Amino acid sequence: MNVVHQHGTVLREVDPSLMFKVLKVPSEKIRDKMIKSAEERVTSVNRFLKREVGFEELKEALINGFRESFEIEPVPGENHEFEEQLAVKLKTEKYATREWDFKR
Repeated sequence: MNVVHQHGTVLREVDPSLMFKVLKVPSEKIRDKMIKSAEERVTSVNRFLKREVGFEELKEALINGFRESFEIEPVPGENHEFEEQLAVKLKTEKYATREWDFKR
């Protein structure tokens, strides 16, 4: 099977200071250092290109990048039934719980 799995985050827009406040980094001293570091290391497509990039434009750019880099024709796929069932289970039993939302 010839598969490419891209796992990670492609940020269209980000506010590193807000991101680290929301992540509730415990120590003010560490938080200040991490925010400075994040502002230097974390970026977004919009910031890099110095313009607003919409979701569809970004999606097409990623598809074209894979097409050109790997000399392939990407084929959209469908979720399998077990993937759909697992997604529903994770949503209801984990991600929609108060414990998950407030565990930090």
